[in-house]
Amino acid sequence: MNLGKTGILIFAYNRPSHLKRVLIAIESLNITSKIILIIDGAKNVADKINQKSMVLMANRFKKKNFKVLCRKKNLGLSKSITSGIDTFAKKFEGLIILEDDVVPYKSFFFFIKKTFKSYSKKKDVIAICGYQNKNFNLYNEKILKPILLSNFTPWGWAISSKKWMQSKKLMKKTNFKFLDSIPDFFKKYLNKNYQKKKGKNLWSLKFIYENYKGKKKYIYPNFSLVKNIGFDGTGVNSKATNIFDVKDKNPKKILNLKKLTIDKKLIKKHNTFFKKNIKYFY
Repeated sequence: MNLGKTGILIFAYNRPSHLKRVLIAIESLNITSKIILIIDGAKNVADKINQKSMVLMANRFKKKNFKVLCRKKNLGLSKSITSGIDTFAKKFEGLIILEDDVVPYKSFFFFIKKTFKSYSKKKDVIAICGYQNKNFNLYNEKILKPILLSNFTPWGWAISSKKWMQSKKLMKKTNFKFLDSIPDFFKKYLNKNYQKKKGKNLWSLKFIYENYKGKKKYIYPNFSLVKNIGFDGTGVNSKATNIFDVKDKNPKKILNLKKLTIDKKLIKKHNTFFKKNIKYFY
């Protein structure tokens, strides 16, 4: 599958078994677009051993469109992701972002390819997200339908380079002071003392905050197109749970994007899901 001028970034650190599943999934899809694997710098000897294994494994998958970048210094999850997106936003018109615990299903890249052109023209839509709650069953599962929602899930997502750069300008000035437009269930996670206490290293809070303020929306599928395998206790910023487990679907077609509208009932349902499960995210 060719995604045109959209690049694929895969961020990894020290989990070779997780990364292997992601690479196998991508290899099976015959992606011909540019793929860049970015491995953050090691903190210790154990990390170096794991990363050596990851590089050897990645080289086995390596094709002309596949590149491996190993950082010499450890930047941490937040800076590793944002700096990686910053760098490649200058080289591609759009980016698809995966992490080493997000396994894409067959329809994930198809969905982004089909929605990207339409999405890029919508000023009120900031990104495309690939994960969907397993209880968020809508329509016939043989039909892949894009829907607009208000919350961001960074488990397999895409953004145009132009919109990322616009977001970065806003994120540089973020101070978390204007909370009137922020959902109540999300406000406590913006508190600096909370983040310091939990020892989290998150990049997405400023992005989410600014897009709530700007009343931006995200394009989601009506069922999940990725599987997050990171809630097994190995992740730095996530708790162990199986509530986010999903199954692969095999849709036969995708609905017309011109009919993409805001459904307040669906937004309310999505908010309820986030309110109930946000503790696992942050």
